[in-house]
Amino acid sequence: MSISLINPRNLRLLLLLTALVSSAEAVSQVCNPLNPPDTFEAFPDGTSYVSGPAKGSLAWPGETFQSMMDSEIVECSDRDSRDHLEITSGCLTARQVGNYLRGYTDSYSFRALAVGWSEGKRVKWTDQINSYRAHIKRRQREDCPTCGLHLFTRYRTENDLYVASLRQDGLATIKKKHCGTYTTLAEKKINGLAGNTWYKVQFAAIGRQLTLSLDDKELLKANDATFSWGTSGIRTDYVDVYLDDWKVTAP
Repeated sequence: MSISLINPRNLRLLLLLTALVSSAEAVSQVCNPLNPPDTFEAFPDGTSYVSGPAKGSLAWPGETFQSMMDSEIVECSDRDSRDHLEITSGCLTARQVGNYLRGYTDSYSFRALAVGWSEGKRVKWTDQINSYRAHIKRRQREDCPTCGLHLFTRYRTENDLYVASLRQDGLATIKKKHCGTYTTLAEKKINGLAGNTWYKVQFAAIGRQLTLSLDDKELLKANDATFSWGTSGIRTDYVDVYLDDWKVTAP
């Protein structure tokens, strides 16, 4: 290598070019216009995080509700009592159903996020498999085709995430929400979910591949590289629903 290539002037130029490339990569992920100031962010700037697949030291403990009391409030959007859960809309309680305790919500708009921790820092999961069991007790509205059961993966903000849905109109969908705009990545018509029946729903984000499964049977696949990390979560719309065996794992 020529000595001229490493003189101070050339070094400053190299650092400037590197900064410009890094800045361009960062800007490509920034919304234009920017998300509104009151947008909920799961990972605010100015905080140190760790990142990796949802396993080993970065595993999430899950939630089975068995440590709760009947009618105990698990968490609500106006509370902050459990460090492994964050409710951004609605309320979650524990209910005794037969011999078991279940989670229960009748909030018309329910949003819950899993919060992972490692060495005192929140975790940005890369590969993640989000799953839970659900039992729809009652539909609050019959005129809401998009209502039903939904799963988040790689959730960063309320406007930037992947979401898989099992909808009241019988559609199964995988969508990307980026800068507040939804893009459908895959969809298909299925039989609608019956009431008073337990289902296991699962949404996996492994590398670029997104997979929605119902009762351990694959329904949909899509590929997208917009988001490489985030958290997992549950969303329900206009249903009274029991929830159980919520897990976030990785291969």
